[in-house]
Amino acid sequence: MTMTKAQQSYALGKITTLIQAKVQETKDTEGWPRVRLSPRTKSQMIIDGKVKLKKDLSDVSLHSSVYACFDFSKHEKDSGVSKKGQTRIDLLLAAQEKANDEVMLGDSAEALILLETIRGL
Repeated sequence: MTMTKAQQSYALGKITTLIQAKVQETKDTEGWPRVRLSPRTKSQMIIDGKVKLKKDLSDVSLHSSVYACFDFSKHEKDSGVSKKGQTRIDLLLAAQEKANDEVMLGDSAEALILLETIRGL
């Protein structure tokens, strides 16, 4: 049995909501936050000699920040997710794509089965 446009819209929204929640949950448990140092901390690290000048420093303009001259890469990092977490996120997104395709191209019974499967992931 095919779905009406309203049913398709509802199902796609529900799938998206479930997947987004599960992806965020995975990021929360398997991820790490972005770490940025404050200007005060950077200044203290420079004074204490804990950071070195960048090796590829070629031109410093008068408008450059003094912090741009030093390498803070060992102390700052971008947010990310572990390999295990990324694998789970990839599986969730693949399940979302399959469920979306089923909603749009398949029948409602299969779509409901996939929706229940996604809830259990």
